Formats: sequence, structure tokens, C-alpha cells
Amino acid sequence: MTEQRAASAPTAQTDRRPSDTPGSQHPPRPWRTEGLPSGNPTRQRRPWLTTAMWIVGYGVLFGMLTLQDQLGGPQAIPYTEFKGQVAAKNITEVFAKGDSIEGALKKAAPLPGQTDRTYQQFTTERPTFANDDLLSELTQGEATVEPRLSSNIAGF
Repeated sequence: MTEQRAASAPTAQTDRRPSDTPGSQHPPRPWRTEGLPSGNPTRQRRPWLTTAMWIVGYGVLFGMLTLQDQLGGPQAIPYTEFKGQVAAKNITEVFAKGDSIEGALKKAAPLPGQTDRTYQQFTTERPTFANDDLLSELTQGEATVEPRLSSNIAGF
């Protein structure tokens, strides 16, 4: 029996690792730790959170620019208000395509129903049943008439 124990007992030279040697001063290191930073590891953001933040940011920017575009464009007015400005000879220029009319006034006028707000650029639609000589009225008031929509409304 003592022979079996001697045969199964490990020899000191074959089963020892280099760090187990008596002269070794460093404790054994974990496997593959050379690429880890020292200290506590920082927590990384989840990829979906970054994507969601980009989408929300784009939506906010798109909404702000759309609102700015709508507020900065010409004011929609009724055709009767436009005819009143033509009669008052307060029209500087008119751009028309089909029944859509856009233009600018010589002097700012109050919005109909809103005396605290004024407009100088406008857009309106001419009714298809309108039976007036609009071109001669505009030329009598020395307005410039162009048969197209202005470039700021037609798009890019």
C-alpha cells in the first residue's frame, strides 16, 4: 500500500506552477487581465439609450424649426381683406399661380379680428367664382405683379 501512495502522490517538481515556488513574492494573477483598466470599471451606456437620445433630439430640433418656419411665413388672410388692401392701394408686389396669391404690403395692416397684431406679407386664395378685374386694380395701385409664387413659399 505504501507503494501505491508513493506512486499516486505528486512529485514536487511536476505539479507545481511557477508562482507556487517558495521564492515567489507575487500572488497568482487572474487569467487575461492585462487589458483591464486599474480601479473600478466604468459603466457603459446601453446602445438603445444613445439611439433614443438621438431620436428625441432630432424630434425636438425638427419641431422647433417647423414652428419657426410657420411663424415666419406670410400671414394667411381672407380674400376680402386682400381686396380691401388693393382698393386702398397698399399692395407693393403680388406673386400668383393659379388661384394662390402671395404678396407684400406697402405699410403694415392690422390682422382682421386681431387689432393687436399686424402683417406685411400675406397669402390668400382667390375664389374660383370671383368675377373681378384684379390685374387692372393692382396695376392702378402701382403694384408689381408676377405670375408665380414667391421663392420662400414654393419650397426648394
